[in-house]
Amino acid sequence: MNMTGIWTAFCTVWLLALGLLLWHGGPSVLFVLSVLTFMMLQGAAAKWAGPRQLSVRRNYSAARPLSGERVDVVLSIAVTGGLPPLWLKLRDGFGGMDHPEQLLFAGFRRNLTCAYTVDGLARGIHGRESITAANTDLFGWFSYSIPCTCSGILPVLPRSSEETGAEHGGNGISGSTDDTYDGITLPGPPGSRIRSYEPGDPLKSIYWKGSARRGDLVVYMPEEENTSFRLVLLDTERNAYSDDLPKAGGSLKDSSGTNAVFERAVSAAASVLEAGAEGGHTLFFRHGGMESVRRWNAHSDGEDGPVLLAAVSLWDGGAVSCPEMLYEAVREYKALPVTVITGSPSDRLSAVISELAELGHDIELISCASRAGQPAAFMNGSSLAGKGADSDVPA
Repeated sequence: MNMTGIWTAFCTVWLLALGLLLWHGGPSVLFVLSVLTFMMLQGAAAKWAGPRQLSVRRNYSAARPLSGERVDVVLSIAVTGGLPPLWLKLRDGFGGMDHPEQLLFAGFRRNLTCAYTVDGLARGIHGRESITAANTDLFGWFSYSIPCTCSGILPVLPRSSEETGAEHGGNGISGSTDDTYDGITLPGPPGSRIRSYEPGDPLKSIYWKGSARRGDLVVYMPEEENTSFRLVLLDTERNAYSDDLPKAGGSLKDSSGTNAVFERAVSAAASVLEAGAEGGHTLFFRHGGMESVRRWNAHSDGEDGPVLLAAVSLWDGGAVSCPEMLYEAVREYKALPVTVITGSPSDRLSAVISELAELGHDIELISCASRAGQPAAFMNGSSLAGKGADSDVPA
């Protein structure tokens, strides 16, 4: 029953008790009328003198948990305006789950905490979900909603794909050596390469022309700093994860309603990047929702590290297609080895990989649209060459 119905019922019973008192009188009727009057007054006080605002901050037991892990959530609640409540009702929509409503004894305090545990969080950026709050009277008959502001973002990272890590021999790099990076040599000191600017680099080492073209600072690095390199591209076009699924036998949706094949692709990207970083390799990454390639920083909490994979999603339109990303990558980074991760590769993507492989580029394709329970399919670009597919790669 809503508040209008509750107040209507109380007022009706109060008027009946008042009429009975005026008509018949008696201490029993007077006592009932007094109790009803008290309950209505304290219910009105909860409405008009209650708190005006709640500020809730979510605190988590893990800073960057993996999908499916258990996370303890602690809510730090601050009450502002009006009188502090005796009771609070809270319902948190964290993680897109239907958490049960909690009844908290606030005890007229302005600052309090409560905790609960969440199991099976899906990959993504959580913490933007709303919290509904209400204060109640002494007996819980009257309940009034309170505006609530929330803070505390939690990125949930994808789990690395064990099958992908095993395929790459545990280091995330397939056939990547110092020699494969020769094509990115730019004008500068003899034997030098370029990398993103890092605090502490001397100003004289900045490559200004390249920095202007890229939009961020890059510097020359000495030959001895050079290690293995790889560029990882993740396809985010929705049709790459749906068109061929019935034929491949995969499941488009899992029990949580997410695209299971796309989640496998994100896990494959996490595996390649994580294993490569652990091996001390220099990695670059881009998905279809990014405007340009970024250097991967496995230890960053910003948009150049694992949070990128937590936030990535499928695009119905507006995303850069995988063939376009691949062509831009080989044009910008020359002979840098490339790993392309997709669901079911389109004919155009296969044609572009075949064409580039014939031109000598080192390209690896990981297709995740295999049957459920089977590992992702790995294919080197050279194995696609010679099939006679037409390519629209610009000359």
